[in-house]
Amino acid sequence: MMSITSLKSSVMPVLVLALLVGFCLGLGIYQRSKLALPSHVDTLAKFSAEMPQPEKVIAFDMNGSSYVELIGRRPRFAVMPVPSGPPAYIFDSTGHISYWTVDVGETTEYWENWQNRSNSREVSIKEAVELVKGVKE
Repeated sequence: MMSITSLKSSVMPVLVLALLVGFCLGLGIYQRSKLALPSHVDTLAKFSAEMPQPEKVIAFDMNGSSYVELIGRRPRFAVMPVPSGPPAYIFDSTGHISYWTVDVGETTEYWENWQNRSNSREVSIKEAVELVKGVKE
């Protein structure tokens, strides 16, 4: 028959492990939600004011139209599930959102529809906002 002391010593590691796994999963969900584009952030100007600073900004042309792509940063403390790619947000020449994904590695639409580009060049977020400046929101 198990004593209360031995029962505590066998339950405690399981409880600590369960709390640790729960914390890691919760942190992963929280980090992913910070990368999701809120519904009211529908323009480049709102994005630059409200969302985290992107890692890279690329201006490009495709099918006769101009676009700006903001590539976000992967979560600093990537826990399960580990993202297979960074978030990407693509705005048209009027500054309105055309496409976004929280993880470019998890969506075929990004690779199928947004890679046939020309005139790609890295720009600053300020330059990107200037490219679409003057467009009514």
